This record gives sequence, structure tokens and C-alpha cells, in this order.
Amino acid sequence: MPNPNAAPQTPGKFVIDLTPGQERVEIDGFRIEQHVTAIKLMYDAAKRRPVLLLDLLPSTVDVTGTGVEMSGEFRDFLTSHGWRPPA
Repeated sequence: MPNPNAAPQTPGKFVIDLTPGQERVEIDGFRIEQHVTAIKLMYDAAKRRPVLLLDLLPSTVDVTGTGVEMSGEFRDFLTSHGWRPPA
């Protein structure tokens, strides 16, 4: 059963402007280029639609949910920079 509280899923409108000095990455009117570190645009031949992959470097990330675990190199990096896991 779908989550009734989930945000509606729509294709969205993407604008990518790679003009030097005018770079812009926009999704549904929200500019996100300051968080984008890489863009990969492909075409899904089976579904006959574009596929856009973005590598993001946001300033913060909030993760909420049950069973969320953090381990490995990323956890080690965070703890070495002062993060303390919840008790």
C-alpha cells in the first residue's frame, strides 16, 4: 500500500543552463546548482524518457526513520570530526 503521507511523484521540470557565468540547475523552479557536483543525463530507451542523475553535496542532511544505521568510512569520518551517535 502506498504511503498516504508521501509527496506526490511527478516528472518535474528540469532546467540545466551550462552557459559560462550563467550556470543554473533548477528543478520545478528551485535552483540547486550550489549543491550539484556532477550531472549525468541519459535516455532510457525502454521507457522512452530522459534519466537525470545528480551528485549532490548539501550543507546538511536530516535522516528520520526506524532502522536507520550509519557505518563504515562515512561514520568514521563523522566521528573524527566531532559527531557523536545518539545514545
